[in-house]
Amino acid sequence: MVYDLWLIERLDHGTDAYGLAGHSAYAVSTFARLLGGCLLRLSDQDPTPPDHQKMLAAGFDVIRQGDDAISAALDGIAKRADTEGGEPKKTFGAMHARLGDDLAQEPAFAHFHHLYRECLLRNWPFAAGDMVAGIPLERRRLHSLRSTWLELGIGQSIAEHFLTEAGVFAPDDKRPYSRKLFEAERYCRFWRMWRPWSGHKQCSRNLE
Repeated sequence: MVYDLWLIERLDHGTDAYGLAGHSAYAVSTFARLLGGCLLRLSDQDPTPPDHQKMLAAGFDVIRQGDDAISAALDGIAKRADTEGGEPKKTFGAMHARLGDDLAQEPAFAHFHHLYRECLLRNWPFAAGDMVAGIPLERRRLHSLRSTWLELGIGQSIAEHFLTEAGVFAPDDKRPYSRKLFEAERYCRFWRMWRPWSGHKQCSRNLE
């Protein structure tokens, strides 16, 4: 197994063929196991009880390919929420519990924590002030049709029609309102100027 060979070389000789020398073996192994567990669930190969060797192998196969591969894998896992619904805790399971809580402030995991947090921000409509993987969010990045209704008072079907006409959503996009995401600032600016919604105070405050 590639992971086993990497670990032997790393521990016995201090060499690293995959550019992971800047990370501790413990951090890489822990993240590989967490990521691998998510990937196995995604492919319906999640064993019971958990097979840690398979989890390590699946996760490390992605990690050794670099940050772009890790981010793509995380985004692929996040897309499960489009059909299954749920928040990051449900989608990522143990990874969210570890990287989003007890390992969030561990320096050894800072890089992997950053990749995970950025994935969350790309795939969920967190509001300003929300705790995202243990760190408060300064400014909202995304809205969903549901959060637009809850926060700005704009009807979900009205917003959906406008954004579909604008090409943000495909006409046959069947995702639930909570998973139809779009750039918060860009369209909030438009709605602030578009009567009769120009008076929504929350939208104005978000843009100050």
